[in-house]
Amino acid sequence: MTLRRYVFARRGYLAIATLATCTATAIGWTIAVGPVHAAPGDGLDDAVKITVAEEPALEANAPEKKDGMVVDRLRSDGDWVFGGATVPSPEEDSPKSTLYVAKRQGNRDWQVALQGTDEFRGLTEQAPESVVSREEKATLAAPTPRADRSGLGLPWKQGESWFMGGGPHGISGNSRPFNSIDFNGGDERVLAPAAGRVYKTCVRNGSAEVKIVHPNGYTTSYYHMTNLINVKDGTEIAAGTYLGHTGVQLPCGGSASGPHVHMSLYQGSKPVPVNGVNIGGWTFHEGGGPYGGFAERNGQRVGPGGRLTNFGGGDAIPNPGPKPDPTPKPEPPKPNPGPNPSPVNGTIRPQSGTRGVNLRSEPNLRAKVVSVARDGDKVNIVCTARGDRLNGNWGQTTLWNKLDNGSWVSDGFVDTGSNDPVAPACGGDKPDPKPDPKPDPKPNPDPKPNPPAPKPDPNPARGTVRPNPDRSRPVNLRSEPSVRSRIVGTARDGDTVNIVCTARGDRLNGTTLWNKLDNGSWVSDAFVDTGRDDAVAPECE
Repeated sequence: MTLRRYVFARRGYLAIATLATCTATAIGWTIAVGPVHAAPGDGLDDAVKITVAEEPALEANAPEKKDGMVVDRLRSDGDWVFGGATVPSPEEDSPKSTLYVAKRQGNRDWQVALQGTDEFRGLTEQAPESVVSREEKATLAAPTPRADRSGLGLPWKQGESWFMGGGPHGISGNSRPFNSIDFNGGDERVLAPAAGRVYKTCVRNGSAEVKIVHPNGYTTSYYHMTNLINVKDGTEIAAGTYLGHTGVQLPCGGSASGPHVHMSLYQGSKPVPVNGVNIGGWTFHEGGGPYGGFAERNGQRVGPGGRLTNFGGGDAIPNPGPKPDPTPKPEPPKPNPGPNPSPVNGTIRPQSGTRGVNLRSEPNLRAKVVSVARDGDKVNIVCTARGDRLNGNWGQTTLWNKLDNGSWVSDGFVDTGSNDPVAPACGGDKPDPKPDPKPDPKPNPDPKPNPPAPKPDPNPARGTVRPNPDRSRPVNLRSEPSVRSRIVGTARDGDTVNIVCTARGDRLNGTTLWNKLDNGSWVSDAFVDTGRDDAVAPECE
């Protein structure tokens, strides 16, 4: 193969905001987007852009998209930052966005992880609560949801009907997967389809992309709205909470031919198809092209332009977690060839518009970032392996190179003079999986019958709701003694509640004690004044 040749374009950041230009047409709106804020100079914006560009699902590797990417810092404390990154869409339907958490590793070096990855879950757990609160960490670490039921309603009042203006389509119309649907009509008030934590990214001109991270593992986003919800990022909201009005707003690019809301479905940072997913009591199906397809319920089919009644989301099926791997067959041990005594040299070549390449602990994007290599750095490749697919300088590739310092880098960002492996395949450096323990051959004896449940106390203990520290905000009542469980109601400061029994659950404000109320809901004892710090009712059976 011939030597690769390319030209790098270096673009500076303006010290003043660059205004987006809008063009009105007779049938809708289009917008061209540019950078909004000057880079603070600490290197974080560049690090976020490098990491986002590595995620194929966000389609951010084109120079114009990286240059126009909007990096928001929602919270920071010392070396930690939590925020959002939005990839504008110059003339398409809507942008793509993700949440990130970052930790400073040096003067201008950062470890950046994107929502939905194991690295993101690990970093959010380590982050101080001033950056990511304890309750927020639980929501952001939710497991991968099941596809058969989403637990989501449609984004308007239950029992009312809106028009499905556009059936399943991609974020940019023709793009895959078809994870988006357009809705309009009704009272134009867009409501949360399920409980979750709300964030706003690319906030401009009275609009933004509104994102809800749901505790069941799904994330939904809403675009084109006006008169947005006015709460702090990360605020926990209940199903039915007002989000905004349908509109034609284009804060981060795209187009709109009339007032509507563009709803998109994600798992972490990755768009997931709505095909076969039940939302609001309707199962959505793709058509042969974007904006087609139909929604189906009990044999009734509704196509684009038809009206859909919101039947709510109900309870999402709990995620049982991954199935255990079957017991592996024993294999003879493989000899460890050891590292190549003569490593192959390569030269780091970041994509145009970025300054560095992440070096990771494993050959995948979920692995920890252990270092950053700069343009022109020489690296020694000891072996190679196949891993996550990336959009590199010379097209997509699954080839990863292991360096002599133990880190991994995608071959898409290393000039070796060849698109093929230049070092032998790595082997022998991973232990064989241990077989699952054998099941106990002795069957369990028949379980003893449960004792009869005690009758409820005719005089339950009482308490007074005391939100802390902001008494103007309500306290959430939940279906279980856990911040990950569903919100079933709220209580205000001064409300009197009847406590029938208690249990231990998630820790809040220094206590794991939760009170079960006479309406079946749960509330943390941290927000109930009972006159005592210990339990005032018997333990729940």
